[in-house]
Amino acid sequence: MGKAQVKMFESISVLIVFFVLLAFGIIIYAYFQKDASKVKFEEQQQVRAMRVARIAISLPELQCSKREPSEHCLDTERIAAFRSYYSTSDAVKNRYYDLLGDSRVYVVEVYPTPACTADTQCNQGPPLPNPERKCIKGACTVEVYNRLDSKKSIIHTWSPVAVFNPKTDSSNYGMLVVDVNE
Repeated sequence: MGKAQVKMFESISVLIVFFVLLAFGIIIYAYFQKDASKVKFEEQQQVRAMRVARIAISLPELQCSKREPSEHCLDTERIAAFRSYYSTSDAVKNRYYDLLGDSRVYVVEVYPTPACTADTQCNQGPPLPNPERKCIKGACTVEVYNRLDSKKSIIHTWSPVAVFNPKTDSSNYGMLVVDVNE
């Protein structure tokens, strides 16, 4: 074998090693980039859920009003009125879809433990909203809005709120829960 053939073989070997290392580097980069994009996507979904929660809390249709609206306070009577108004027509549903999108919004009264009425049930499972008022984990849950695809995975976002009952002129501690699809 001549010197030229040896030099050519060395050059080809170096190129093969270079391309193998380059391919290995690209594979590692793609793997880490995929993880980074997944984290970024999850962060965007959390931001979207927080945006929907902020919009839901600030809806005047749900806010408490003793002379003036209170921040982070929801009125049980207004929630009931909103639920009946929301179910009246598709135009109303589309209006709120523009604001709240594909999400589910519900209120969970947490403390003091509300008394369950005859039409409520108690479960020990996780909070699963339902169109009817339901007692779950000792807390009453009322669904406010639901346009969620339950077949996809869901991100839950909890925001503390005061739940005001104008009939008894009392407030309970509650959570506004917003679920969005991943």
